Amino acid sequence: MNSRKPYVLIVDDSEPGFLYDLLGKRIGINVCTVNSLAEALGVVAKADFDLILMNWSLPDCDGLVAQFVIREKLIRRKQNIAIICVTARAMLGDREKCLSAGMDDYLSKPFTIQQLREVVYKWLPQRSFRNRNSA
Repeated sequence: MNSRKPYVLIVDDSEPGFLYDLLGKRIGINVCTVNSLAEALGVVAKADFDLILMNWSLPDCDGLVAQFVIREKLIRRKQNIAIICVTARAMLGDREKCLSAGMDDYLSKPFTIQQLREVVYKWLPQRSFRNRNSA
């Protein structure tokens, strides 16, 4: 079994400190945080991520468009990484709009640590987690 901690990219227009805290400290995952599509493209070109959590609203691009641009880059590198929309948009039909645009899953804010953990574990089932039973 691979004992390396999963590496998660968080793309969020606001300060993603709370996600970093939840993922890094309470779930036991390494994270990289960026605030825009431009920054995300830069780090995706340099690092191998296991999962991407992306806000719907970014300063330089709509998150649904951003995930498409990132996927194009990943396809050229023959990588398939789940991209999860994490957003405060929770209107009727938003989940379906995200999924039909190509997102792998959808998590609306605010969420609990348990909801975040379930989404992360769902998309990283082969990984072992240091703090799996904590929090």
